[in-house]
Amino acid sequence: MNENLIYVLAKVDFGRITESRFKDRSDAVQEALRKDYPIVNENNILTTIQFDFNKSNEHKINQSNERIINLCSSNRDWGIRITQNFLMLQTKRYDGFDKFINRMRAILTVIEKEFELYHSAFVGIRFVNKFQYNGDDDFKDVFRRRDFIQPELHFDNSLKAGSNLNAHYFAGFNNLKINSGIMIDGPKVAGEFTDLPSDLGIQSDEILEGVWAHLDIDCFYNEPDVLNDFSVEDITEKYSALRKLANEAYVQIIFAKIPELS
Repeated sequence: MNENLIYVLAKVDFGRITESRFKDRSDAVQEALRKDYPIVNENNILTTIQFDFNKSNEHKINQSNERIINLCSSNRDWGIRITQNFLMLQTKRYDGFDKFINRMRAILTVIEKEFELYHSAFVGIRFVNKFQYNGDDDFKDVFRRRDFIQPELHFDNSLKAGSNLNAHYFAGFNNLKINSGIMIDGPKVAGEFTDLPSDLGIQSDEILEGVWAHLDIDCFYNEPDVLNDFSVEDITEKYSALRKLANEAYVQIIFAKIPELS
């Protein structure tokens, strides 16, 4: 999968840190991560907007701002965002699961110590793959399961385009979502990622010219309304299970050059 990946995003939710604790220990967290993530991004405020409606259907807009830790590696290949209730790790240079999980483990160890984390919840990882057009409008040499891309509809002098599959599968508390399709002059990274990729130098208006197929594999552990005891080892095991699930989906859909993510 690695050669077709253009973006990977991982997230861990944890029990909310108090504002005072977050403020007091943010510098210590940044210092502990400074060797691997020396770039401090200017965007260090998370803005949340909430719309409240009363019985008269009148609405009130509540806006809140909170400080975040927003760091990048020296070459901007890896980025971190830490808020009072979640961690995000993103990359445009995914180079194997072992390297990814070592980075995640190191960050989790730091924030667990400095913020005294006690609980975790959602754990997820998302792989965004892009495949360039090569003269076959069905991408037959890429996709083993072409029904994951488009149904067989035939029109004269036309290419199939769009995204008409957003499948969701459940494996216990592990979830798998598959979104695939073909786009023409589409964005490099979907707008739903908001400004996250910009930390890595990927602009929201960056366009991939021409015809591209995409395969978005979203794997996550979600046990609704439950907080687990915070454990770096437990989170690592969850990521290993999610990686296996993503691999199984990938090799069923794509003619993979390797049997699984390295």
